[in-house]
Amino acid sequence: MARVFPYESAVTWFHLLTAAAMAVVAVVILFLLNRKFGIGMAVVWDAVFLLSPWIVQFARNLYWVEFTWFLPMSFGLLCSVYADNKKIVGISCIGVFLSVFLKSACGYEYITTVMMGTILFLMADAGTALLTDKKEFPEIFKRILLVGIAALLGFLAAVCIHAYIRADGDIWRGLCSIYEKNVLERTWGGNPEDFPESERASLEASALTVLKLYFHFDTSLIMGISGKLFGGLCILSVLALFWRIWKDKIRGEIDKSTLYMFFLLFSAFLTSVSWFVLGKAHSYIHTHMNFVMWYFGFIQLLIYIPLHMLWIKLKGYILRKKRKR
Repeated sequence: MARVFPYESAVTWFHLLTAAAMAVVAVVILFLLNRKFGIGMAVVWDAVFLLSPWIVQFARNLYWVEFTWFLPMSFGLLCSVYADNKKIVGISCIGVFLSVFLKSACGYEYITTVMMGTILFLMADAGTALLTDKKEFPEIFKRILLVGIAALLGFLAAVCIHAYIRADGDIWRGLCSIYEKNVLERTWGGNPEDFPESERASLEASALTVLKLYFHFDTSLIMGISGKLFGGLCILSVLALFWRIWKDKIRGEIDKSTLYMFFLLFSAFLTSVSWFVLGKAHSYIHTHMNFVMWYFGFIQLLIYIPLHMLWIKLKGYILRKKRKR
């Protein structure tokens, strides 16, 4: 592809195209969020995409190819939004397979978070259905299986091609090489003595030690919001949701939207921390990069939930004022 552009400007063009692809994927996600939740959720995600120092820094990078991280999520969200349309569900599964394959072909880093991102909204659908309408749960679970299998097949297809190339046609030998030289080095199970001294601490560190590293931001969450507020926003969002659920329980009501937000926040947390835990050795070393994993919905929800609860309170106050008049 570089031959299409003048030699001096090829990299600049690739930066532009990669960043533009990320912008397109972001717009698709925003459109689908607006369809599922309304304009408020879409605006918050838009602000995070635009103002996050992490998202913006990665957008043009030709190694990380950031749009491939969020492309599978867009297909998973499409499946959630148009769950009743079998044709779109089928298209979503094909899209998940191809997009996870593309991401895996670019590299295996962050693959757990990317793959869980494909079922992020479906997991929230399932949790809400389990507590409010159990008849819907089997169909939602079926969609999670379909999307999850498509993601796994996309990943395995890329790994098998990589193994074939690495071992000159011997896929099994190639898979063994990938496992021994890549998986053990970046995840769990590697013998520290088998790797360079610079990597031994990462293999010996516990998952809890690694997780603690990622609760201390050295940058802004987004422009204007300090990373020091991360822990406080986590507590505030959880307390706000529990307070709302408790209030509804006292009234004898079930607010599906509040339950959904709770399950979505929990699912987004699992999605983000999956790489910190399963990619433990990689995360221990790459603290200058891996904070970006929090932006697969979790940071967005930490900002959206308090604002949404405040808006509900404000609407209730205005309504009470009108009734008194």
